[in-house]
Amino acid sequence: MNLFQDSARINFKKSRLLKTTILLVILSFVKTVTYAQVSGRVADQTDSTSIPGVVVVLVNSVNQAQKLVTTTDFDGKFSFNTVKGSNFLLKLSFMGYKDSVRNLKVTIPSLDLGTLYLVNKNNVLKEIVVTGQAPTAVQKGDTTEMNASAFKVNPDADAHDLIEKMPGISVENGTVKANGEEIKKIMIDGKTYFGDDVAMALKNLPAEVIDKVQVFNKMSDQAQFTGFDDGQSSKVINIITRPDKRNGTTGQFTVGHDYVNHYIAGGRLNLSNPNRRITITGLSNNINQQNFTTQDMLGVMGGGSSPGGSSYVSKQGGLNTTHMVALNYNGSIGKKITISGTYSFNNQRNNTETKLNREYMLAPNPNQFYNQNKASGSNNYNHRFDLKFEVAIDSANTLMWNPRFTTQQNSGNSYSHTYKYYTEESPLNKSDINSRTNGLAYTYTSDFIVRHKFQKPGRTIAVGFTVWGNNQNFEEYQNAKYQYFTGTPHSDTINLKKDTDGKGFRMSPNISYTEPIGMNGLLQFNYSPSFSKNSTDKYSYNQLETPPTIDTLTSNVFDNRYDVQRLGTNYRFKSGKKLQGSFGLDYQQSKLSGDQHYPRASEVDKRFENFLPNFMVMYQFSVKSNLKIQYKALTTEPSINQLQNVVNNSNPLYVSSGNPELRQVYSHQASTELKLADPKHSISLNFRIYGGLTQNMIGNSTFIVGNSDTVIQGRIHLQPGAQLSMPVNIDQDAWNLNSLLSYGIQIKPIKCNVNLIIGGGYSTTPRFVNKKLSTSNVYNVKNETAITSNINPNVDFTVRYTVNYQNQTNSIQQSLNTQTWNHVISVRSNFIFWNKLVLQNSVAERMNRGMAGGYNKDYLQWDISLGKKFFKRNAGELKVSMYDVLNQNDNVNHTATDTYIEDSQTNTFRRHLMFSFTYNIRAYKSGGGNKQGKRI
Repeated sequence: MNLFQDSARINFKKSRLLKTTILLVILSFVKTVTYAQVSGRVADQTDSTSIPGVVVVLVNSVNQAQKLVTTTDFDGKFSFNTVKGSNFLLKLSFMGYKDSVRNLKVTIPSLDLGTLYLVNKNNVLKEIVVTGQAPTAVQKGDTTEMNASAFKVNPDADAHDLIEKMPGISVENGTVKANGEEIKKIMIDGKTYFGDDVAMALKNLPAEVIDKVQVFNKMSDQAQFTGFDDGQSSKVINIITRPDKRNGTTGQFTVGHDYVNHYIAGGRLNLSNPNRRITITGLSNNINQQNFTTQDMLGVMGGGSSPGGSSYVSKQGGLNTTHMVALNYNGSIGKKITISGTYSFNNQRNNTETKLNREYMLAPNPNQFYNQNKASGSNNYNHRFDLKFEVAIDSANTLMWNPRFTTQQNSGNSYSHTYKYYTEESPLNKSDINSRTNGLAYTYTSDFIVRHKFQKPGRTIAVGFTVWGNNQNFEEYQNAKYQYFTGTPHSDTINLKKDTDGKGFRMSPNISYTEPIGMNGLLQFNYSPSFSKNSTDKYSYNQLETPPTIDTLTSNVFDNRYDVQRLGTNYRFKSGKKLQGSFGLDYQQSKLSGDQHYPRASEVDKRFENFLPNFMVMYQFSVKSNLKIQYKALTTEPSINQLQNVVNNSNPLYVSSGNPELRQVYSHQASTELKLADPKHSISLNFRIYGGLTQNMIGNSTFIVGNSDTVIQGRIHLQPGAQLSMPVNIDQDAWNLNSLLSYGIQIKPIKCNVNLIIGGGYSTTPRFVNKKLSTSNVYNVKNETAITSNINPNVDFTVRYTVNYQNQTNSIQQSLNTQTWNHVISVRSNFIFWNKLVLQNSVAERMNRGMAGGYNKDYLQWDISLGKKFFKRNAGELKVSMYDVLNQNDNVNHTATDTYIEDSQTNTFRRHLMFSFTYNIRAYKSGGGNKQGKRI
């Protein structure tokens, strides 16, 4: 027995030793297996712009069943981190391009293939069919790309002048739109230009350096990395510059005076090379010119947009003096660090005079009429800073930091006289109000993202962190006298000082993980909580008492929090080369809480649970056209001002109050978009249907007093003719449906482009008026037809006709039904002719119909200038300009709401003569095409 046991023990030890040896050999073998990394970039052979979404396949030449598949990222880059073997076939394929197949030998641990080029199938078509003229547009996936050379502009034109000629792009009251959607950002060669200031970006880039203009929906930085839209996409324009004009210096400087008291001085300087671009711009004038987008965090600035314009920028309402300076930098430090940043400062002084007539429809009670004359002035200082810092640590790891800071300081004063009546013989009340304000506010945002790609293609993780905060300090002095004529006639005097301090803070971490599923699928898991806190302290002091006392009705100390936990998953798929899409579902749990500390203690505590579905499908019919369908659900929380249970009676005739009982809003948004770009026939078409449904919407509840005093909520005393408005949740759904068709065609026999935009929509908005549910239904139709020259740079003209029709009906007040028509026929031209003379004309005939109070006016605004070019390359120009030659520019506006119809007129800058001198700098160096722009 002992011998048997010893033998068994020896055999067991031998067996264990053998197994251990085999295991060590296997582990040793596994340990010695090494993987190589293969990376590269894919670009268009014609212009070297990067191509995202290219399918890259790496096939083992010995065993073709072994293959790796990936797609190029935002910058056209790809990498394989688990390459085993030495001989491969590399295949590149992307819709609209010829497939590229090449042999590849991997002999080193890290192989960078550099830039690999694909041939665009459209190039062959262009060379054969189009002679001497580039196609207006081509469709590259979801991106519409337009060729700048297909649109002729004058030699001194900027990017704004150029894109106005392109199909689907329009400018409405200074806002640039593409197919009805507002452009949120301008990029140059894939890099942000002047932050979020679209006006400044377009006005500081000369048209002659532009090669292509791309319009697309840009996802957030984290979504671009994962490939899943997180709902934060925005419409942007990416401008690709000409390779031969990326290295050099350009600039334009203008000074002008009317030899009385009006002046303008401004300019820009662009310094660029393949590694960086610097732009410096400035403007100073007192003739209502502005080349930047105004930000008003305090909501106290005067002015506003008005019809009309000039060769420099759009004009504003009121009389404005503007001083601004800005700096933009885009550059790279080595091959791994990219920096873009903007700083801008502006100072605006505004003086505005407004008169308006308003009619309140209060059936079955008599209508009330309201007239107001108001004069106001403001002085505003604004600083903005925006920085984006990106680091490619290695092929698998990147980080991005994007801090932004804005501050505003404003001081102002105003005087208004109002009169409200049933008839001239039956007055209700009148008021005289003087106010003085002073405010300071700042806001900051910081986005930080770290991203990692695992060895397995498609497996990624991204961790982001966003911090946002703001601070406002606002002070107002008000002295007012009110007279009431019904009941027992009497008058009131108010002398108040109001102090408002507001703070806000939001922290939003987020994490996103993607995992490939099969050959054509990608699964994403995301977790994105957010925590926000806001506080507002409002104190009103009655200055008529000694010492001043606190008015508890209009004073309030309030804090609120909104915390969200959001967890979701999304699946993205591709089927062949034509169909791709995604769908997903998020679960959101949110908590809305509020604490009122003064004048009485109260609490708000509400919890919500929501499921938020989303989906997107895009089908590529051909290289020319595609169809995209999108849907998403989202929620919106009430703001602290809406929640705050404080009464604003700065004007006792128009009192407002918050509502701490407000609940969260749930809404649905959907769109269908068809895009077509036919290079052969120079046709571009975009048809879009979009709309939304809002449930539990936050709307206004308005109560208008008749002839007798009324007390609301047991604490708000309203005089005859006064009104109280308050936000409330409305059970009835609000919805809207809109459609827009943009069509562009190049008519070669007459060398002109014809652009057509036709749109229409319907919306329904419920509100409460005197405790009755009132629904406003608005139908609108608009059309814009433009014929732009394409002859040569010396003959530049645009003929444009725009018409807007609006029909508004009210469910309970037929007298509120209105129909308005606004027509504008305009001609803008720039001719360079004999002996280098330059004749510029801008003529606009404006017609308004359906407006009350004598505002149905037709007027002609005519601006004209004559200049003479001289110096080498026509760098200098002397010019005499007459603005509003006929002195007919009126700034009128029509507004229809659920309670009143209003027509108003605001002063604006009228006829003036200006003598000016402009000098242009154009100095380009060779070698600008070494580094090409990115195709987004």
